[in-house]
Parts: sequence; structure tokens; C-alpha cells
Amino acid sequence: MLFIFGAQAITYFSFALIVGLIAGTYSSLFLAAQLWLVWRGKNIDKKPVDYRKKKKPEGPQV
Repeated sequence: MLFIFGAQAITYFSFALIVGLIAGTYSSLFLAAQLWLVWRGKNIDKKPVDYRKKKKPEGPQV
């Protein structure tokens, strides 16, 4: 909104914010996810993922 409706003085600054937002989103969605899968793939034999629900503890609830 700053880029479209902002004053002429902050146009370049708002463009830099847009570029940073796009680069950060790309990094988070595509690069970090792949790195996590590579790291998790190396540790999957040592600590496999358990999808079973955990049982609630028995006894009085506080």
C-alpha cells in the first residue's frame, strides 16, 4: 500500500520492502523446507515420526 498510495519520497523504500518480502517468502517456503527435509531424512532412522495420539494422563485434573 505504501508503494501504490505512498508519497514520492518513500517509493524506493517501499519497493525495497516489497522485494525483501518476496525474497523472504520464497526462502521460507522453498529453501528452508527442502533443507529441513534433508536434515530430517538423515535422522529418520534414529528417531522416526510417531503419528499416534498420546494418551491423556490418568488421575485428577487440576
